[in-house]
Amino acid sequence: MERKIRRARLEDASAIQAIDGEMGGILGLEISQRPIEYYQDWLRFHRNCKRYPAFVGTSQGKVIWWLALGECPGGYPFDGVATLELGLPERLRDDAELTDLLLRFLEQQAIRLGHYKLMACLDAEQRYLLHTYRRVGFRDVGTLRSHGYRRGKLVDLVVMERLLPTDMKAMEEYYSDRYSFYREYFEGERRRAGDGPSGEEDYTLEYEEVETPEEQLPEGIVRFLRTKKAPDGAAPARHPAAASQEEGTGEEAPPEPVSAEPRLPEGIVRFLKSKKRPDGTLANLELPPVVPVKLSPVQGGRPEAPEEPAPGLEVAPPGQGDELEGQLQFGGVKK
Repeated sequence: MERKIRRARLEDASAIQAIDGEMGGILGLEISQRPIEYYQDWLRFHRNCKRYPAFVGTSQGKVIWWLALGECPGGYPFDGVATLELGLPERLRDDAELTDLLLRFLEQQAIRLGHYKLMACLDAEQRYLLHTYRRVGFRDVGTLRSHGYRRGKLVDLVVMERLLPTDMKAMEEYYSDRYSFYREYFEGERRRAGDGPSGEEDYTLEYEEVETPEEQLPEGIVRFLRTKKAPDGAAPARHPAAASQEEGTGEEAPPEPVSAEPRLPEGIVRFLKSKKRPDGTLANLELPPVVPVKLSPVQGGRPEAPEEPAPGLEVAPPGQGDELEGQLQFGGVKK
């Protein structure tokens, strides 16, 4: 059976009305049929607006389906986004090959007309149709929960989108030709970029480096800066503010001597001085060792070890710890 597709005409209003009555409108939620005047106005809009055409499929001269690119609500910023409208009777929805061809045909028309995205909204219960849309490149954006009312219950609707190749240069030309405020905007952008004559004066940002006085810096930062050395190992110069106290003498203040020993807490210094090499000698021979002091037990301190072993605990005599290993008894039970 030969099938053809052509632009929809005003005389196709009754055929499209019959198809919608069979499938329940675009979303399948409508029970009552809309009046013929609604479809006539709908066809006039698509006939007069070349950016959003409507098509019908025929077989032996009879209209058997319809499809269209609809206007996306939201005004002129969404001129490049088209909604996909498909009027396919229930008896033809199982024809996956036909559905694929119709969706790809609308995609080709949208690209030719300068659209960069297609949007679709389907009943969540139409799982086979959802799978068909996903197979040709549509992806789920989200699910509108309890968004439609049909035969006494609320139904979910799935929002889908299909991104198309985008020609940003063509979009700039379209918006400039169609909207005067966009033409002025792009002309101003070209002037600012230096592509055209500009009467505006260019300004250069001027700034002055201000050095923070040393007395206003935190102590830790000052100590770090004073101990920092130049690449050649020489001591750094004093901060300019350090010589302010000697102003008027005609002499520069001598640099502050830098201690060779790092300024570390006393406990860490004592630890470093007491470190030994593997052979037992002190690591720092030039520094006096820190001899650990053994404190004697004090009153109220840690109790001294009992002279007698606890009951039930067998203690090995001196020199026999290895022989009695594993023979300790607790409470009379061998462990």
